[in-house]
Amino acid sequence: MQPTEVDGVPTFWEQGPEPFSATLIFFAGDRHETFRTRGVAHLVEHLVMSTLPRDHLDKNASVDVDAMRFYATGPRDEVVAFLHGVCRALTSLPLDRLERELKVLAAEDGRSCEPHLGWAHAVRSGPVGPGLLGELQREDRAPSAQHAIEFARTHCVAANAALVLSGPVPEDLHLDLPKGTRAADTAWRPSPFETPGLIAGQIPVVALSYLQPRLHEALTMTHILVQRIEDEARHNLGLTYEVSDDASGLTPDLGLVSISTDGAEEDSDEIVHVVWSALTDLAANGPGEEELAHEKAGFTAFLADPRATMAVLEVEAIRFLREGRVRTRAELRDAYDAVTADQVREWARAAMESAVVGVPELPKLPLPGVVDRTDWEFPSRAPIAGQVFKRRLTAVVPPRDLAVHAGDEGITVTAAGTTIGGTWAEVVGVGRADGFRFLHFADGASGPLWAKHVKDGGRLLALIDEHTSGVAWETTVDAALDLD
Repeated sequence: MQPTEVDGVPTFWEQGPEPFSATLIFFAGDRHETFRTRGVAHLVEHLVMSTLPRDHLDKNASVDVDAMRFYATGPRDEVVAFLHGVCRALTSLPLDRLERELKVLAAEDGRSCEPHLGWAHAVRSGPVGPGLLGELQREDRAPSAQHAIEFARTHCVAANAALVLSGPVPEDLHLDLPKGTRAADTAWRPSPFETPGLIAGQIPVVALSYLQPRLHEALTMTHILVQRIEDEARHNLGLTYEVSDDASGLTPDLGLVSISTDGAEEDSDEIVHVVWSALTDLAANGPGEEELAHEKAGFTAFLADPRATMAVLEVEAIRFLREGRVRTRAELRDAYDAVTADQVREWARAAMESAVVGVPELPKLPLPGVVDRTDWEFPSRAPIAGQVFKRRLTAVVPPRDLAVHAGDEGITVTAAGTTIGGTWAEVVGVGRADGFRFLHFADGASGPLWAKHVKDGGRLLALIDEHTSGVAWETTVDAALDLD
């Protein structure tokens, strides 16, 4: 790996197979958005790509939890022209295309992770930072032109970028980007969901998610687990075709892994027991000597494959943006080679303790050690200090204990024996319609408020608007309640 710099952008290259490839990476993924601006990174990527001329390059762009990427493969001069065009568009977004690209995004139904990983985030993460992977992009809160401009201005800058090349830096390559500053690795907000837990009826497949150290070599455990599930569920029992896995970083030291199987819903009872048995056996007994050796050999072969040049460089470029360092191929291989059976067993035990299992239907026989939390609700918190807006006596629909506490500090809503809410800084989104507000909080709790349900409701809504203008959007009651 050859480190250098192009116009202030850290650049990493190795000689790879022809034709020439380049990836311009920004530390500007889903985790750097907000609940209000969900989808803005994908929007910026679409706006940029819409400006590029037709050519014969193999080119595209993508957004995931950490990064926005623009990549191309082909003749060097055309790849250089592609990078110049990307930088030019980022500094002058074609906002006249905004409405059209929003429609394209809605039609694309693009996602930056597998649905089962998004569901895992929705259960165990609040809608901030990496937890935004669990939040759908909604038409009623589409990012605005100003959101796109601000995101590109603050995140698509030289100090927040890295360039990866499959050969030496072309002499005529320039990256005309504002200097800027490095983006923060946005904090993860775990929800209060207790693990290990099982949830039935929310997801049409069997899915297992768990926490894992944010080490590439920790994937050893996941790969062995996936292979065991596939061997039993597919090859021995014929219940499933594919076992897929996906992962995202949560903190500098912690990641979230999700494993999912396809298969018929009527077989989900048997499949989920296969999945859980595979994990519990790995946690109790660890991997076999042959299993562990096979996994290590596979990683060594991957590192040695010239076709993996760009993939390895991209992973390390993102590590550099996140941590300010990279690992060489030798360091990656040595870390993998050093993994022991005891380490794999400990990672599996930790996975059991942090597990969330999703199933289409509640299994007939319970999973050992896993609590059914299908009907889990957010724990109640203490009401916040402030004025109390009590339920109108003439209001028939809301619970009899409805009360809203709101003041300079924040807002809480009590209904049916549970109080949710937080400070104003913890209000991450507000859907607004006439006489109605739908509040979303950083811990993942949310709920509707109608002015007509509380005394002096008009003043309550005005107080909410005063403190939440930056995170609010116009909607309808049906859209906010997902009744469309």
